[in-house]
Amino acid sequence: MPPTLLTTVLASLLLPAALAAETVMEWTFSNQTPGSLIQTATSTGSQQVPLTSPVAFEPEAVQTGETVSAGFTAAKRQMLLSEATNVLAFEANQPFTIELWFQYHSTSDSGRSMLSNRAFKSQDPAMPGITLMIRGTGSSGARGVGAFIDFGDQDVFLTSTTPLEPDTWHHLAVRRDEKGRLDLVVDHKSVDSAKTTQNGPLHSPQPLFIGRTANSTSADGYFDGIIQAVRVSNAFVYAKDFLTNRAE
Repeated sequence: MPPTLLTTVLASLLLPAALAAETVMEWTFSNQTPGSLIQTATSTGSQQVPLTSPVAFEPEAVQTGETVSAGFTAAKRQMLLSEATNVLAFEANQPFTIELWFQYHSTSDSGRSMLSNRAFKSQDPAMPGITLMIRGTGSSGARGVGAFIDFGDQDVFLTSTTPLEPDTWHHLAVRRDEKGRLDLVVDHKSVDSAKTTQNGPLHSPQPLFIGRTANSTSADGYFDGIIQAVRVSNAFVYAKDFLTNRAE
């Protein structure tokens, strides 16, 4: 066997195989009827997690391009929530990526959450979790985006102060790699990263809300816009493998 070929074979035996990213949950609304109210949606992926909506608070199925998305009106307090708690659950040292495609129509003074299973910016050892949001007009990063991740003993706020155009499709992702490094990605560009690594587990006793800040009773905490898809992966997903915008 030629030396170069022998070296290649030995190297392939010594190196661990690359692990493929697994979709844990992905919610889409393409099977909904445009103009109807979305009463339930179930994720595909390794975990089938149903989302439901209380009567009179259902989001609307909106035709967007060749697919259907979920339309949320903040004044109507429209939302979806998981039937189970501890939906966003990651073990210590577990890489993850949470991403979504969205348009927003408006924000509020305090900001509007697209996805949340905890209250925004209030560290609580008994209530860890994640919030992805459009930042409020009362902040220095008005109409930018933010990701608040509370591990219980430590919390991280990743943010972009660049205003996003309303009524335009945007992609948002928050990721953790195998070394515990967190970053925020907006429209396929990393815009912020945590100053310290976060390797701890992340388990929330709350259900997952889409279209609302967990524990919020004010319309200010509800999303005002359209969400096309949400995906949770058990790996650090690179930009080339992000969710595809099916509405364009």
